[in-house]
This record gives sequence, structure tokens and C-alpha cells, in this order.
Amino acid sequence: VKRRRSEGSVEPEGEAKAEEKAAAASGDLPVTTGTVVVGTYDGALLGFGLDDGAQQFGYAPHTGCVKAVHCSQTGRLATGGTDNAIRLFDLVRNVEMGELQEHEDTVSSVQFWGNTTLVTGSGDGQVCIWRSSDWELLLKFRGHKAGVTSLAVHPSGRLMASAGRDSHIRLWDLTRGTSAAHLTADDAIEVLEWSPNGKQIAAMSAKELLLVDVEGGGKVSFRDSSS
Repeated sequence: VKRRRSEGSVEPEGEAKAEEKAAAASGDLPVTTGTVVVGTYDGALLGFGLDDGAQQFGYAPHTGCVKAVHCSQTGRLATGGTDNAIRLFDLVRNVEMGELQEHEDTVSSVQFWGNTTLVTGSGDGQVCIWRSSDWELLLKFRGHKAGVTSLAVHPSGRLMASAGRDSHIRLWDLTRGTSAAHLTADDAIEVLEWSPNGKQIAAMSAKELLLVDVEGGGKVSFRDSSS
């Protein structure tokens, strides 16, 4: 896989359902069904079956610690590590697809949206948007003053949230390639998650859980009383 620079907007999911149906019709279902994939400190990736716990595959693609793992609905696996690289695999065919190199620090977050888009975040404070059909780099956002800790794509695919160690949560308009909004938390956010209807986003730090109403702008905080 060769990385290429390009500017544009992220294409909405169009062929995801068709690809999934075609895979099911051919009997070529992803090995990830009923499989747990784990990354290790020494750069290895291991897949285990949920039914019997048997190891299904093993790779050693990273030269540093694996920090992020995510699998698409059709069995494509993306991983990020302290070697600043994004590694790609096709678990249906059991082959390595190559790597993407754009980040200048640890790749701390990787997430597929449908079967069309991969988003990645890094300790360099950057967020990259890749088209998964040819791994073209579509967009790059630099809004965080510290490392990116979590990414979450809106259910519509048109908006994305990123969190960083700078205690900021940023919203990005993926159709325009621009910043949409941002808010500040008391601590560095570690995990982001959209509600199924896309109206709220949950943001969790070591001491606090924030529920943010994206449309109304209100937020509710739940704090650890022992901290």
C-alpha cells in the first residue's frame, strides 16, 4: 500500500451493504466473526476464537508496542503502534496489505467507518482520514496541541469527534474538511462514544464522564467522588 497525499471530502458510505451481502452470498465471511484480536507490547497481533479460545492467526508487524486495533465489517484490520505506523490486514484472505505512514508519533487511535473510510489519530496531534478502497489520504486535521487519545465518527459519517491530552474535544465536518466546534474538559479525555441517534456524545476521562448534547450545547458531568 502506498500513501498518497490528496485534499477533498470523505465519501459517504455507499457500497458497504453491497459488499457485505456479496461476502455473505459467496460464503466468504470474515474470520473476525467470533474472533478477538489483541495487540501486544512487543508489536505482535494475535487472534483467538471466542468458542474454543484457540489461536487463529498471529502477526508481528510492528517494531514497537501496539496501541490501537480496529476491524471493519468485512474483515479488514488496521493497527497503530509506537513505531508511528499504521498496518493493514485482510483477515478473510489471511494476508498483510501493507502500511500507511503519515504520522510523526505513536498512532494511538484507529477506526473504520463502514467499509469506505479509516480515521487515525496520533501523539503528533494530527487526525488523518483515509479512503479504504485505495488508501488515499483525503484529509488531515491538526487541531490538538497534544496527542490524540480517541476518535469517534458520527453515525451519519459526516461528523467526527476527536479528543486529546490537551483536554479538548473537537468536532470536525468531514464533508467540508473543516473544524465544526470544540469544548474543553477538566482532564484529558481517554474515550469518546456517540449515542446511536448521534445527538449526544459521551467523553470519559480518568475522573469524569461527560455527556454532551451536540445540538443544544448542554452537558452533564458525572465525577468520581473519591477523586
